[in-house]
Amino acid sequence: MNRLLFIGDSRDIEWYPIDLNAEDLAKLISEIGFNWQHLPGISGFIRRGQKKLYAYFSIEDENIVVRRDFLGEYLDLAHRYGVKIFLYLNVHWYPEGFKESHPEWLQKRIDGTFKTGLYDLPESVTPCMNSNWRNWIIDVSMRIARKYDVDGIFLDGPVFFEDTCYCNLCREKALKEYGLDLYRMDEWTSKEYTRFMEFKYNSLKEFLRDFRDAVHSINPNIMVYMNGGHPRANWIHGRDVSTQIDVQDLIGAEGGFIGGRLIDPDNNFHRTSITSKFLEAASLGKSSVVFSDIAYKPWSAYPLTSPEIRLLLASIISNGSSPHFVYHYPILKDVYRDVLRDEIRFFRNIEGLGETFSLANTAVVFSQRTADIYFDIDIPLDLNIFSIKKRNKRGFIYSLYGACEILYRLHIPFDLINERTLVENRLEKYDVLVLPNIAFMNDIVARNIERFIEKGGRIYSSMTTSLYNEYGRFRGNFALKNVLKLNYIELDENPFYDYIYLPDEKKYIPTMPYKVKVENIGCNIYGYFIEKRRGVYNPIEGYKDPAILYNNKSIYFSGNYFQTYWRNRFPEYLQIFNKFYPWETLKLGFKNLPGSVEVEFRGNEMSIYIFLINYSGGMERPIREVIPIKNIEV
Repeated sequence: MNRLLFIGDSRDIEWYPIDLNAEDLAKLISEIGFNWQHLPGISGFIRRGQKKLYAYFSIEDENIVVRRDFLGEYLDLAHRYGVKIFLYLNVHWYPEGFKESHPEWLQKRIDGTFKTGLYDLPESVTPCMNSNWRNWIIDVSMRIARKYDVDGIFLDGPVFFEDTCYCNLCREKALKEYGLDLYRMDEWTSKEYTRFMEFKYNSLKEFLRDFRDAVHSINPNIMVYMNGGHPRANWIHGRDVSTQIDVQDLIGAEGGFIGGRLIDPDNNFHRTSITSKFLEAASLGKSSVVFSDIAYKPWSAYPLTSPEIRLLLASIISNGSSPHFVYHYPILKDVYRDVLRDEIRFFRNIEGLGETFSLANTAVVFSQRTADIYFDIDIPLDLNIFSIKKRNKRGFIYSLYGACEILYRLHIPFDLINERTLVENRLEKYDVLVLPNIAFMNDIVARNIERFIEKGGRIYSSMTTSLYNEYGRFRGNFALKNVLKLNYIELDENPFYDYIYLPDEKKYIPTMPYKVKVENIGCNIYGYFIEKRRGVYNPIEGYKDPAILYNNKSIYFSGNYFQTYWRNRFPEYLQIFNKFYPWETLKLGFKNLPGSVEVEFRGNEMSIYIFLINYSGGMERPIREVIPIKNIEV
């Protein structure tokens, strides 16, 4: 099955609701090489003072103003030009008029006020998926499916927010189905907080199930999916693609919306690649899509540089997902066409690319539960990880980024797998698992990692990996203690200016600021933390606690190793990982290839595809010019 879609997205109809020529748009999308398109149905642009939703299909409804039946004009044209249509429905951002017409549909904060102010529009509101709004939007979508031959429906939302939802229906559902009193959160245990996360995730999954079932009852060929979660804390919005894939026909996330200060730690060069890997692992063989904007966000009328756009496209496809590109302002139409046209057609002409699978034998583990709990500083936990979390809420994500960055720099292709992959024990293709501070782990995952080791696998882990169960309860020791051959003693911190001593090399390297004291019960020790100093220039006086331990199946870093690498890029951290990696398990290697080039291997029954993505760009972002790499040896 060809899982590779090329999805175009123009918002010209929002600016020219009367004058936009339908055939001109179809020609543009087809000329660039897109074979699918997100077409606005319920407008995603909300204006101050607006009372009802604007629509570009013709259905009579008291909550909708039909600006033009553009869908009716456009569908046959698009199909003639070889373009299939996902109808875009805005289901997360509504105009202020709904506070008067349907207050019972809207999300509320804990103080009873409406959730307002999305995208800096002060009085705009957002619907609640547990309210009767769900019945209305499902009914509208069924009427669309009866009237129009759309190929798919894309839902932009619905989502919760950090301060929602405390409407009466959410309160009733949380109490009845989860035993949670939303007005007594200050009394909750860590388990009750994680149950609240499950309430959000399951509420969205149930909405998607009912929406898709209803649309499929009219036309089972209509593909349904939503704007899903990234590899980060997702409980706030309730989006977990690894479980919600079961009630969607494909999945997607906004991994290609690039902006802000591009030199900040959050703006990972490889963010799009990581999102693409994350989605492919969660997709269970269905298509996955990375949504991208050609603009430098939040300046939606100002384009990214041409190299940045091309790198977005290449990194999406080479990691197993489908590209989607949008422009929101007509002023960017020429850039959109000129930059993407040749690139899209290049990839479309590669035979068999849509049937490929990753050939990586290494996997980095993304733990949704760890990401969620680390990010939420209010969850009460045992031990002083709570105080660490308060100061280090990005600790897990930066550990994830650091582990991925090490593998990128060493040209080790890898997958980014989730907890479901581990629970279902789908690990047979891997030789190496990397566990970057996976603090919160259930017993099934721990047992399956032990089985992976028994079958010859190797793990790299750090800091508090497996110290807590999935509800945030401290185990007293590592769930993986038999693999690690270590016992937990306590958590501690080091002055950031201290060192790790490597006896074999008689060398000091910068320390890991957060550390776990352990008892060694069967490991070799490669590095030690020095005795704590009280000043940057104080003498170094001895070393004691193990910092890097290894046996024939496990390498354990007893601190925030991957996070420290992400923040500081100490070359020795890279070299240590390189020293212990089982290079004999890789089938291909490279010479004369700098670490700024990403390497990906994919294959199908007939061919192997090698992708080299060159991020060498003059030490700046946005990249203005890619520096060519020559004389590469494979």
